[in-house]
Amino acid sequence: AVVLLLLLLFFFFFFFSSRRRHTRYISVTGVQTCALPISIAEFTKGSVLRPLLGALSADLADQLWHRYAAAVAEAYPTRPDGSTLYPFKRLFLVGRR
Repeated sequence: AVVLLLLLLFFFFFFFSSRRRHTRYISVTGVQTCALPISIAEFTKGSVLRPLLGALSADLADQLWHRYAAAVAEAYPTRPDGSTLYPFKRLFLVGRR
């Protein structure tokens, strides 16, 4: 999935740069504060996991979701105040004439 994303990014960068005088690629890392570790799983379920879960049968999607939610809870520990920090990267492509 990451390779496909990078290929698309390069395609759009070269496509727009040939038609625009100024083209920039901007990468920003943000931090989402979630109340519970399951919130991070819900946060990514609506974007990254949507195509994958949609392509699976309901039973397989449910199994994958439960395994994923458990792995996310383990990977992102809860802080003493009860919150969990989730760093994520956003990519922007800006073209100007």
